[in-house]
Order: sequence, then structure tokens, then C-alpha cells
Amino acid sequence: MLIHEATFPNEMQEHGHSNIKMAIEFAMKINAKHCYLTHISSRFDTNELEKQIKETIISLNCKINVNAASDLLCFDVHQLLEQ
Repeated sequence: MLIHEATFPNEMQEHGHSNIKMAIEFAMKINAKHCYLTHISSRFDTNELEKQIKETIISLNCKINVNAASDLLCFDVHQLLEQ
């Protein structure tokens, strides 16, 4: 499982931050089963965020489980590791 910041949209890169594509590519590189994107910029509205994640998953032929985390998100890590 990888928890990775994805502050910016794919078309933006800024020193010290990743975009969605960079985070998903890294998750694929380390063979993560799950990738949770965090620290997402408020510049994204929900629809645009979902669209960009879907487009990135398709363009990279990504087979891992990718989710956008939100404030106060809580999940059972042990349950995830069993999957």
C-alpha cells in the first residue's frame, strides 16, 4: 500500500510536489496493490479530480487500486493487506 501526495493536476509540476500521474507511476513502479492519493489541491473540484484519476489509470494501463483520500479518512490496514 502506498500513500502518496498528489497535490497538482497532471499538467502542473512544481518543485517538491507530485501530480496524479507521478504518484500512480511510482505506485506501479514499486508494485503497490493500493495507492491512496493525499494532499490534493483545493484547485480540484470533485468531478475534475475523478476524471483525471480515471484518465490517468487508463492511459497508464494501471491495474492497482487507486483512491483519493479525504480529510479524516479511516480504513483498516489489516483488511487491505489481506486483499
